[in-house]
Amino acid sequence: MTYYANASPLWAVTSYWARPLYQDVRAQIGFVSGDLIHLWHGDIQDRGTFDRHRRFAEFEFNPAHDLALERSGCWRWNSDKPAMHQFVRDYFVSRHEDGRQPAMPAGKQLESAAA
Repeated sequence: MTYYANASPLWAVTSYWARPLYQDVRAQIGFVSGDLIHLWHGDIQDRGTFDRHRRFAEFEFNPAHDLALERSGCWRWNSDKPAMHQFVRDYFVSRHEDGRQPAMPAGKQLESAAA
């Protein structure tokens, strides 16, 4: 399954970045022994990988036009696509990267509200 269509602007930008990298490594990837620190990005079921790319295609997302790099090195929106911007905000909240709060039993919720 592909994440996005090969003709999409996102594919073009990804290919522009990936082709020189491939020229350097030629698919020769190795490893070194040792410890690895991984930053957790939430549970896999909350990441919405396939849906994210489908939605970006619906918005005709083009990183070359929709994003701009500030002098500070931070990305900012460079397009007037408020629905896409809202989708991205909602998407990152929905990932629950800091984990989910345990559900409180219904009786406890009522006691808290009464206090």
